[in-house]
Amino acid sequence: LTAESFKKKLKEFRDQGVTLSPKAVDVLSLGDSKMMEAFATASIKDYDKQPTYATCMETIPLEIEDDKCVSVVIVGTESKYVLFIEPKGFKIDKKVTIPSVPVTIACSGVYEGESRVVVACRDGKLYTIRK
Repeated sequence: LTAESFKKKLKEFRDQGVTLSPKAVDVLSLGDSKMMEAFATASIKDYDKQPTYATCMETIPLEIEDDKCVSVVIVGTESKYVLFIEPKGFKIDKKVTIPSVPVTIACSGVYEGESRVVVACRDGKLYTIRK
Protein backbone atom coordinates (compact mmCIF):
# COMPACT_ATOMS: atom_id res chain seq x y z
CA LEU A 1 0.00 0.00 0.00
CA THR A 2 1.54 3.27 -1.09
CA ALA A 3 0.96 6.63 0.56
CA GLU A 4 -0.99 7.89 -2.44
CA SER A 5 -3.26 4.83 -2.64
CA PHE A 6 -3.91 5.14 1.11
CA LYS A 7 -4.89 8.79 0.70
CA LYS A 8 -7.15 7.86 -2.24
CA LYS A 9 -8.88 5.18 -0.14
CA LEU A 10 -9.43 7.66 2.72
CA LYS A 11 -11.03 10.10 0.26
CA GLU A 12 -13.36 7.34 -0.96
CA PHE A 13 -14.41 6.55 2.62
CA ARG A 14 -15.02 10.25 3.34
CA ASP A 15 -17.10 10.63 0.15
CA GLN A 16 -19.21 7.60 1.18
CA GLY A 17 -20.09 9.33 4.47
CA VAL A 18 -17.81 7.30 6.74
CA THR A 19 -16.76 9.23 9.85
CA LEU A 20 -12.99 9.59 9.74
CA SER A 21 -10.79 9.83 12.81
CA PRO A 22 -8.99 13.13 13.44
CA LYS A 23 -5.71 11.53 12.32
CA ALA A 24 -7.26 10.38 9.03
CA VAL A 25 -8.48 13.93 8.38
CA ASP A 26 -4.94 15.17 9.07
CA VAL A 27 -3.55 12.69 6.52
CA LEU A 28 -5.92 14.05 3.87
CA SER A 29 -4.58 17.56 4.45
CA LEU A 30 -0.94 16.55 3.85
CA GLY A 31 0.64 17.44 0.53
CA ASP A 32 3.10 14.85 -0.70
CA SER A 33 3.98 11.26 0.14
CA LYS A 34 7.14 12.26 2.07
CA MET A 35 5.05 14.34 4.47
CA MET A 36 2.58 11.45 4.84
CA GLU A 37 5.37 9.01 5.67
CA ALA A 38 6.83 11.40 8.28
CA PHE A 39 3.37 11.84 9.80
CA ALA A 40 2.80 8.07 9.91
CA THR A 41 6.17 7.48 11.57
CA ALA A 42 5.45 10.13 14.21
CA SER A 43 1.92 8.79 14.84
CA ILE A 44 2.64 5.05 14.98
CA LYS A 45 3.02 4.98 18.77
CA ASP A 46 -0.50 6.43 19.23
CA TYR A 47 -2.14 4.04 16.74
CA ASP A 48 -4.91 2.74 19.04
CA LYS A 49 -5.80 6.09 20.58
CA GLN A 50 -8.70 8.09 19.22
CA PRO A 51 -9.71 11.12 21.27
CA THR A 52 -13.41 11.42 21.92
CA TYR A 53 -15.66 13.42 24.20
CA ALA A 54 -18.52 12.17 26.36
CA THR A 55 -21.86 13.73 25.49
CA CYS A 56 -24.08 11.83 27.94
CA MET A 57 -23.93 9.17 30.63
CA GLU A 58 -26.29 6.78 32.44
CA THR A 59 -26.10 3.66 34.59
CA ILE A 60 -27.98 0.37 34.45
CA PRO A 61 -28.01 -2.25 37.24
CA LEU A 62 -25.73 -5.20 36.50
CA GLU A 63 -27.80 -8.11 37.89
CA ILE A 64 -30.68 -6.93 40.09
CA GLU A 65 -32.70 -3.74 40.29
CA ASP A 66 -31.70 -2.32 43.66
CA ASP A 67 -30.41 1.06 44.81
CA LYS A 68 -27.27 -0.50 46.31
CA CYS A 69 -26.34 -2.89 43.49
CA VAL A 70 -23.35 -2.70 41.16
CA SER A 71 -24.11 -0.88 37.91
CA VAL A 72 -22.72 -0.70 34.40
CA VAL A 73 -21.87 2.80 33.21
CA ILE A 74 -23.10 3.72 29.72
CA VAL A 75 -21.39 6.62 27.96
CA GLY A 76 -22.41 8.31 24.72
CA THR A 77 -19.57 9.93 22.77
CA GLU A 78 -19.06 12.64 20.17
CA SER A 79 -17.69 9.91 17.86
CA LYS A 80 -21.19 8.31 17.64
CA TYR A 81 -20.40 5.44 20.02
CA VAL A 82 -22.33 4.11 22.99
CA LEU A 83 -19.86 2.47 25.38
CA PHE A 84 -20.82 -0.01 28.08
CA ILE A 85 -18.16 0.08 30.82
CA GLU A 86 -17.90 -2.99 33.04
CA PRO A 87 -17.90 -2.17 36.78
CA LYS A 88 -14.83 -4.26 37.59
CA GLY A 89 -11.68 -3.06 35.90
CA PHE A 90 -13.36 -0.20 34.00
CA LYS A 91 -12.90 -1.87 30.61
CA ILE A 92 -15.22 -1.41 27.66
CA ASP A 93 -17.55 -4.42 27.68
CA LYS A 94 -19.52 -3.44 24.59
CA LYS A 95 -19.10 -0.70 21.97
CA VAL A 96 -22.08 0.15 19.76
CA THR A 97 -21.88 2.53 16.81
CA ILE A 98 -24.99 4.59 16.07
CA PRO A 99 -25.70 6.89 13.09
CA SER A 100 -25.70 10.16 15.07
CA VAL A 101 -24.21 11.79 18.18
CA PRO A 102 -26.05 10.71 21.37
CA VAL A 103 -27.28 13.42 23.76
CA THR A 104 -29.47 11.49 26.23
CA ILE A 105 -29.60 7.88 27.41
CA ALA A 106 -32.50 6.16 29.21
CA CYS A 107 -32.31 2.58 30.52
CA SER A 108 -34.69 -0.06 31.80
CA GLY A 109 -34.15 -3.58 33.13
CA VAL A 110 -30.84 -5.13 34.18
CA TYR A 111 -27.70 -5.43 32.06
CA GLU A 112 -27.16 -9.17 32.60
CA GLY A 113 -30.82 -9.95 31.89
CA GLU A 114 -33.57 -8.29 29.93
CA SER A 115 -32.56 -4.69 29.28
CA ARG A 116 -33.32 -1.87 26.91
CA VAL A 117 -31.23 1.25 26.35
CA VAL A 118 -32.85 4.11 24.44
CA VAL A 119 -30.53 6.75 23.01
CA ALA A 120 -31.77 10.16 21.85
CA CYS A 121 -29.47 11.78 19.31
CA ARG A 122 -28.59 15.25 18.12
CA ASP A 123 -30.53 14.74 14.88
CA GLY A 124 -33.75 14.13 16.85
CA LYS A 125 -33.88 10.37 16.29
CA LEU A 126 -34.17 7.61 18.90
CA TYR A 127 -32.24 4.35 18.80
CA THR A 128 -32.85 1.27 20.95
CA ILE A 129 -30.04 -1.04 22.02
CA ARG A 130 -30.90 -4.46 23.40
CA LYS A 131 -28.53 -6.97 24.93
